Amino acid sequence: MPKERVRPYHNEAGYLEAPPIPVYQFHKSLKEIMDAGEMTAEEAKKLLEVMVRIRLFDTTIGELKNEAYKDPTVKYRGATHLCVGQEAAEAPINIVLRPDDYVTSNHRGHGHSISKGTDTKAMMAEMFGREAGCCKGKGGSMHVAEFERNHLGANAVVGGGLSIAGGAALAAKIAKTGQVVVSYMGDGAVQEGVFNETMNMATAYKVPAVFVVEDNGAAMTGRLEDVSNISNCAVRAWGYNMPGEVVDGTDVLACWDAYRRAAEHARSGQGPYLLVMMVMRYKGHSLSDSCKTYRSDEEEAIWTKQDCVEKYKRELVGAGVMTEEEIQKVVDDIQAEIDEAVQFAWKSPEPPVETMLDDVYAKTFDPEYEKLKKYSHFTEGEAATERKLSIKDAINETLAQAFENDPRVISWGEDVGPYGGAFGVTAGLTEKYGVEKNFDAPLSEGAIVGFGLGAAMTRHIIPVVEIMYNDFLAQAEDQVQNQAAKARYMYGGKAKRAVTVRTTIGGGKGYSCQHGQELVSKYSNMPGLYVCVPATPFDAKGLLNTAIYSEDPVIFFEHQLLYGGAIFGANVPEERYAIPFGQASIVREGEDVTVWAYSRMLHVAFNAARRLERQGISVELIDPRTTVPLDIDTIVESVKKTRRLVCVSQGTDSGNIVHTVYSKVQRQLDFLLPFIPVTAPDGVMPMAANLEDAFVPNAGRVGDAIKTIVEQSPVVA
Repeated sequence: MPKERVRPYHNEAGYLEAPPIPVYQFHKSLKEIMDAGEMTAEEAKKLLEVMVRIRLFDTTIGELKNEAYKDPTVKYRGATHLCVGQEAAEAPINIVLRPDDYVTSNHRGHGHSISKGTDTKAMMAEMFGREAGCCKGKGGSMHVAEFERNHLGANAVVGGGLSIAGGAALAAKIAKTGQVVVSYMGDGAVQEGVFNETMNMATAYKVPAVFVVEDNGAAMTGRLEDVSNISNCAVRAWGYNMPGEVVDGTDVLACWDAYRRAAEHARSGQGPYLLVMMVMRYKGHSLSDSCKTYRSDEEEAIWTKQDCVEKYKRELVGAGVMTEEEIQKVVDDIQAEIDEAVQFAWKSPEPPVETMLDDVYAKTFDPEYEKLKKYSHFTEGEAATERKLSIKDAINETLAQAFENDPRVISWGEDVGPYGGAFGVTAGLTEKYGVEKNFDAPLSEGAIVGFGLGAAMTRHIIPVVEIMYNDFLAQAEDQVQNQAAKARYMYGGKAKRAVTVRTTIGGGKGYSCQHGQELVSKYSNMPGLYVCVPATPFDAKGLLNTAIYSEDPVIFFEHQLLYGGAIFGANVPEERYAIPFGQASIVREGEDVTVWAYSRMLHVAFNAARRLERQGISVELIDPRTTVPLDIDTIVESVKKTRRLVCVSQGTDSGNIVHTVYSKVQRQLDFLLPFIPVTAPDGVMPMAANLEDAFVPNAGRVGDAIKTIVEQSPVVA
């Protein structure tokens, strides 16, 4: 699909210009706003109620942490990142957003949750780590979420929720729901790489998102002027050609006005908006921080005189909306509510220990999965066919059929569009199904994965994203390891939909250490992820269909050297089908030794087994197909017969999953099982052909291991 656009050549002198960024433009009283019919009395009162609830909730948490609470019998443990002083920058979303709009939050997120409507009892119980908490006590203070209200979660990693918000907004745009996403961050997050990736991708796709920086003067202790060369975070908007604005974060009416305009901008299809709310947190980064090393008493005095709650109380009285007595009653009633929440949380039971591992995995699938035929082996029953495909074509067909049969399935990644991907796997998909179904993403691995996770959380779409080489997953490490793998657990099992990340294994092509690693073991050791390692076209199609409809995140490893033809397993039914996770395949039966190998190493082991058969050694070859979940039972039954085990992996030895396999198998046996691992050495993948050949396991090494284990451990009848 040739590009019709032509980049012209220019050589005329000139200047690039940036639009002005509005700063502190709003100066209206509550009375003026109400006289203009822009806010009702009930909305004005609601703003006060939300602000006071945030203030008293976090003030109470501070008292509990410092053992200064009115009831000394109540004991609190856990994080304390309080937003006291920032209430005006958070409360307005309660009356501006639609109930179905989304928010993502950060570690200082209690105010965001309260503003979205989260019940204070459920929140307080979460603070105390109680089963009645909004995340079952598994997330705590820094991971509050309420998916029932489209609060997609607070995040303890600085900037961790930004690309999730971008993905949720992308899903809302694709699904045409009219929803917007408000994503909160501190000024420290603006210096994170994921900020750049998210802003770029969000503006490129014009997603309906409002990104809010609560600039409280110090990330943790580092002040903006000390760690950057900018005077205000809002200037970052220039780099992405997006509107930005600086707002007085101590004036709840100014914040309300900014949210209202920014949300409308995003909702109307004009793309994202950056708001910088200038605020002051009255407490330290956490309560262990006194602020004295980076903030003067004079600065604190200046800002506390601008206290947002007291300012707004005066506005309410001045506009005749409430009397001082009525305001005090609101304060008293909410304090009673918070005290009741404390007692509720303190007296609620902790999560039972037997539920400790619940919610690490959903182990559930989208209803569409149930409609697919389930096959176990390419030779069985209806699966048997003479039709042959390569792994590359099998994956392409899987995606094409998903696009045709399920409007929710969307694919994006690095060069996957008209170019067809670095290895041609997605060739023709954009031409046939349109850029709406399969499109290019920026070279921003963190955002690619994060957008996928956020989009999946909305349940509007089912994303399949591609990272060109598994080496590049390191660029998305936070989104894979801290977000995708942990979201379901830390949010109490509420994040049910997940993302499929397709990636490739290199090696054998002279591409050296940054395009040639095999990282299957690394990701197999991250609880919360499923890991697929297909070795045949038949398995690739069936496993990818299962991955698409899994409600757990999946890393789908494709070996570049297997994209061509296959020795076996190339017979692929044309219909859509699925292969259940955690079911190993016995590729060939044998009597003398069990060999467990995955991906390309399965074919290496297969060749070794064929050679050894001529020498009278019978090899039983097992393909796990998924390393997570791991089918141990099939291995156990096999070694009970063969009494020997050889495991083969292209990855380096230390920490390799082959050792985990042996450990798990041995624990289920009543005899000592002879074992030899065949892996790459603990080194770095070289480029030189002779060194690479020696580094990557081959049929000769596998054969030698098999012969050695047979010779050294004769089976006694």
